[in-house]
Amino acid sequence: MITKRGECDMSFKRQIITLAVCGGLLVGGCAAPANKQPDEQGNKPNTAVPAAPASDKASQPPSGQNGSEGTVPPVPPTETQPGDSKLPSTSKSDEAKAAGKLILDGKFLPMLKDGRVQGIDIAIGTTKESVLKKYGPITKQDYYDGGQYTAFEKLGKGILYFDGHDRVYCMDLGSQWADKTELNAIKQALGAPNDEGVSDVDGDYYLYYVVGKIELFLAFDSKDAPLKSIRIINKQMITDFPQKPLNG
Repeated sequence: MITKRGECDMSFKRQIITLAVCGGLLVGGCAAPANKQPDEQGNKPNTAVPAAPASDKASQPPSGQNGSEGTVPPVPPTETQPGDSKLPSTSKSDEAKAAGKLILDGKFLPMLKDGRVQGIDIAIGTTKESVLKKYGPITKQDYYDGGQYTAFEKLGKGILYFDGHDRVYCMDLGSQWADKTELNAIKQALGAPNDEGVSDVDGDYYLYYVVGKIELFLAFDSKDAPLKSIRIINKQMITDFPQKPLNG
């Protein structure tokens, strides 16, 4: 026979057991498993975008693509002939001709001081839009000799460099652009250069002229070789207005 006191004692024990079990469940449910470690972000959601695999070419821009100009097809290389420019290939065929001839005479340097290049219709400061209308489309954009150049389909053996305002600040031209290719004849026409000699960089023989902010470089394989290439550049323009990123 169970007395009321005994019933109370048993009821009290059952309450204690029930509380103990519930407490254990509560503690066990809230506690982290012993083998679970916090993530590197302190249990915060990882919102970083996964990096694309190195082999995932679909997310990479095509070679030669420019965001504003569209996809530019690759240009097959052409052979370099003796005395020819070593500039990057610029057109789909060698049929593209120069846009005139540089007239290297006594008027050339005075005109160049203002950015005008006697004999051709491209000057320092000409806009990309103007060049595109006459010599486009663009066939290639890449980096060469310290800058980003643009080649045009109808502009043979010549590449142009544009500043951040899309103006020509530099042009590299092959020997076919000049009306004279013999070193002494050029010196006689232009006068004594500011400097001349053998380049420490590539071993070419060069003539160097400075008129205002414009610099003119004439390169030859040697002192006795014909003209190989011509560079006309205004470095101040690219200092003031750096080039846009190739794919930007």
